[in-house]
Amino acid sequence: MGLMMIESPPLLLIVVLAIVFVVAISSRQRKRMERRRFEVRICRQCGTSQPSHAEFCRQCGTRLLD
Repeated sequence: MGLMMIESPPLLLIVVLAIVFVVAISSRQRKRMERRRFEVRICRQCGTSQPSHAEFCRQCGTRLLD
């Protein structure tokens, strides 16, 4: 029983650090996705809203400029 106690803290530490790492990454990705969701571009040709990452308008095909 005493031997298990010696090995448990490093294993527990690894598990806790892995959980913290996964939570931090998922939080960062969620923030990035939220930012992209609210960033839009307006097509100068037809006036429709386009996602910030779009190069061309989904409605009329016009190239979106910065």
